[in-house]
This record gives sequence, structure tokens and C-alpha cells, in this order.
Amino acid sequence: MTVSSCISFCSSRGFHLAGLEFEDCDNSIRYPAFPTVGSDCNMECTGDSSSICGAGDRLSVYSTPLPPATTTTTTAAHGPTPTISIPTEWFYQGCFVDPVHPTRALQHQVTVPGGNTPEGCVSACTAAGWTVVGVEFGSECWCDNFMPYDFITSEFSTEDCNMPCTGDPTKTCGAGNLLQLY
Repeated sequence: MTVSSCISFCSSRGFHLAGLEFEDCDNSIRYPAFPTVGSDCNMECTGDSSSICGAGDRLSVYSTPLPPATTTTTTAAHGPTPTISIPTEWFYQGCFVDPVHPTRALQHQVTVPGGNTPEGCVSACTAAGWTVVGVEFGSECWCDNFMPYDFITSEFSTEDCNMPCTGDPTKTCGAGNLLQLY
């Protein structure tokens, strides 16, 4: 089992989350589920020893690529959704904590030519092969292929992600230690 094979399996069945526990791939998160520290998931995947496939009673949760949509209009859980033109397969997910220390929610920073915007960040991350995108602190663009579950549960109000983007100050690009996630 590998992380990518589990994500592909779950995505092909229309699920937006994939989970690995003791190398078992599952596409349903059952509640109540409680976040734990990421280091509790410490079982190497047999198909890729550089990846983690959960542990006993611990589920490594990954987001799957979202299916294409016919519209980019979404409703945020808290406050108005930022108005931006993101490619149709990307959706605004919310405003989330980026704890920075000991580790960031998204691990890979990229430079957006011409200054940071959500659209530019999505384009730069997509070009680099990443599937999860976040803008932060006005000028930062972060990418990854998953966001650990303990960060997903730390959602803030959309109004808290209010820092103007360096590439277009009429748009917002997160805030200090807050990711505007796509």
C-alpha cells in the first residue's frame, strides 16, 4: 500500500478524503473522530517506506483531488467567501491555522511571479504537481499533497484571513499563521 494508491482509490470513488490505518485504505471518516499529534501515525507504508500509513488506532488522513465543478461559487462556514477566479477544479476550503513550529501545515513554499494571489498560488502549485494550496501572510504561497488532520480541525473564521495579497491588494491572502486554503 502507498499513500498515492489509497488517494487514487478513494478519489476514483468520489470521496474527498482518504485515510490509512495500519496500511488499510479507507474512504470514510467515522465520527466521533479526534485529532492526535502527527507523530502518533508512525507506520511506514510497505509500498513506499518514505511515507506513513497510519498506525494502530491512528488514521493518516489525506485530501483527494476534487472533481471538476461547473461553478467556483462556494459558501464558507464562517463569513463571506473571498471572490476570486480559481480554476474550476479548485475550491476555497476555509481559513486554517498554520502553527509554523514544529512543522507547517503545508510543507512546500513556492514563489508566485508578479506577487502573490490565490490564483497565482494555485497555478504555481499545480504546475509543481501539488494538490493542496494555501496563501498566507499576504506574500506566501504554500503547497502539498495533503494537510494533516490535526490542522484541518483548526479552522478560523474567513474574516480572520484578511491580509491583502502582494500581487493584488484587493484580494486576501491569509494572515499571520493563518492559511487561506484551496
